[in-house]
Amino acid sequence: MADDMPTKYEYETTTTTTTTTESSSGIGPQMQYLKSIPGILQIVEIVLSLIVFICASIPLGWVGYGGGWVQFVSMTAFLTTAAIFVIIFLNILPRLPGPWTLILFIYYAVFVVLYLIAAIVCAVRAPYWSAVGAAAFFAFVVMIVYGVDAFFRFRTWREGGPQPQHTSTHQETHTTETVTTETVGY
Repeated sequence: MADDMPTKYEYETTTTTTTTTESSSGIGPQMQYLKSIPGILQIVEIVLSLIVFICASIPLGWVGYGGGWVQFVSMTAFLTTAAIFVIIFLNILPRLPGPWTLILFIYYAVFVVLYLIAAIVCAVRAPYWSAVGAAAFFAFVVMIVYGVDAFFRFRTWREGGPQPQHTSTHQETHTTETVTTETVGY
């Protein structure tokens, strides 16, 4: 009976581990931007700029008395802020060259000054047209919102804050294979 039993046993164990990671931050909607402070501020700026434009466009007789300036500032702010919002929301900004935190700070600071002038023009003409008084109110409000946005952009720029980074789709696969051979003899 002892002759029937083998004297050597071989065991082979193979372990294969595969890990795949994939990240994608390509061009496409960045929904988290809608909930961020800069995203909310931009949405408010777009809406208020449109309201200022509508209020400044109602009385036709004041175009020569500063109404054209108010319309120019509000519509320029509306269009450019909407374009910047779309560029950031679709994650296109990181692919464009430039120091964007500084550029956006300067943009918002310029519109604070432009809206200050437009709001003063509206306030001076408000006694003659009630819609211009409403435009003055909303122009001062949107000027404050642009100022808050400019403050945050300045603080980010001074702290050396995050420049938008290009993140491409990346797939990585790691495979580890372990082979263990054991010979057991009697």
